[in-house]
Amino acid sequence: MNFGISEPWTDPASELAELTRWLVAVPRVKQPGSEVLAKAMTFEPSTAAYHDAIASAVDRAETLHALVDRLSLTSSLFTAVTKAHLQAACSELATVFSPLNLARPWTDGAGSIPSDLATRFEFGGAMVSQFVRLKVYPEEARLLKIEELEQELARLDEPPGPQSWHEMSLRQGMKRLLVMLRAFTFFGHEAVESEARAVGYAAYNAALQAQSNGDERAHAFKTIAATVASIMAAVTVINTADDTLTSLAHLSQWAAGQDPYGFVAPTKKLAPPAAK
Repeated sequence: MNFGISEPWTDPASELAELTRWLVAVPRVKQPGSEVLAKAMTFEPSTAAYHDAIASAVDRAETLHALVDRLSLTSSLFTAVTKAHLQAACSELATVFSPLNLARPWTDGAGSIPSDLATRFEFGGAMVSQFVRLKVYPEEARLLKIEELEQELARLDEPPGPQSWHEMSLRQGMKRLLVMLRAFTFFGHEAVESEARAVGYAAYNAALQAQSNGDERAHAFKTIAATVASIMAAVTVINTADDTLTSLAHLSQWAAGQDPYGFVAPTKKLAPPAAK
């Protein structure tokens, strides 16, 4: 399949090969695997951030397993043998993250990773990439967006702080998005794109409300929308649904000072209805 765009590409299988190599590189110590992996991700093992990262990695393995099922129905690339090898790799990676395995010393947990696991994912990537492609997210770009979001979140927390439901939702979404960007190897493109889209619309709604109230913070909310739009552009899956591409286009227009929905903010508040 020719996507007609020149980019450095990766794909869902190759990204799991990268995750596998990350796991293999974690020092093999006798502490429980959950503690070792959490520390390597700079999370605490009891936090939601750590558990979300583990769950996301398992979900990506299961998603690839299901994708191979679908592709094998229509593509001759996926023979019974290649399908079985790639799906077995998905199951074996998910097993690494099982609660039982992560409760064991990491010396044992890491030892359960087959030596050829990353290679099988890479081999599968040569086939999967014919149907699903992901832009490579450069490390320097990811770190830059983390820094920008941290600065914008700090400004959002300055007095008077979040003032509305939209602003509180925006703050929580930005915190979740920062977690995902910090552990991007675990969360991957689709989870980051989904959260970025939610944050973008929270920023959009907060900006509309601030603008209608004559609040000077509307510009800050638009800046957040622009940052999030650039993240979405970096992680959007090429065969993704139209709503993602539409969301990206809308956020980009909004960040550029345009109004994709034809909204015209009132210059003053409407007068209350006349008493009857």
